[in-house]
Amino acid sequence: MGAPTSSRPLSSSLKLTTKMDTPGVAPFFHVWRPTDIAAVEGKLPVMAWNNGACSRNDQVFKPLFDKWAAGGWIVLSLTSGGGSSSTTIADQKGLIDWIVAEAAKAGSEYNGKVDLDRIVAGGNSCGGITSLGLAAQDERVAGIFVLSGSSGMGGANTMVTSKITVPVAYIIGGEEDIARANAEADYEAFADGIPSMIVSRSTGDHLMISNNADVMKDAADVSINWMDLTMYGQQAALDALKQPTVCAGCMSGLWSMMGKNLETLVK
Repeated sequence: MGAPTSSRPLSSSLKLTTKMDTPGVAPFFHVWRPTDIAAVEGKLPVMAWNNGACSRNDQVFKPLFDKWAAGGWIVLSLTSGGGSSSTTIADQKGLIDWIVAEAAKAGSEYNGKVDLDRIVAGGNSCGGITSLGLAAQDERVAGIFVLSGSSGMGGANTMVTSKITVPVAYIIGGEEDIARANAEADYEAFADGIPSMIVSRSTGDHLMISNNADVMKDAADVSINWMDLTMYGQQAALDALKQPTVCAGCMSGLWSMMGKNLETLVK
């Protein structure tokens, strides 16, 4: 993870106008981003996203992407356009390869504007599995965000969790969420000292946490604070996650947060 940029405003405080681009190249993806990248001060962090069911349908996650892009992030989300209908770790890695190449390409609007030290891998369900798997093998990943997912089914995949060296956050549903126990197993399996967090909803099964519009709104609020804490060491972001409702505007008693080593992220 790169050195903190204390002067950068909280992503949650920004309201940048955004747009979506479709580069039309493998691994086939959308780019959700501030409309005028050149006008944004400094370099922009990156989210490399994979969808639930490892599908190529990213539209249900638009509330997340809109929030992140308006907060000054470049969001790359796998989508349709050719090739296999099922996404993979290699596809998610390809998102990072693309933005790294664009950041170095003369004439690209991304040239000199991408913070390659601040790349988060994120995903839902199967996309969470690929995000953790990617982070276990690609040192360019500086943080992980998982929505109702985990490293594997039936418990923690210790071949993956043992190789995680960057901060990880999970958002999960109630006891009826099939991903809950697996996410909790991951949380317990990480090496001592790894900053990690689980934000759980009092109710909600896997499909609800993965698809419901109201859940997406809350998840966007939680995740952008997590990303600011993880990438920039912002104390205000940690304070926001520690508030009783966990996220601004969330119903009292609906969400709860547990975390470990979070204070070590503050700069």
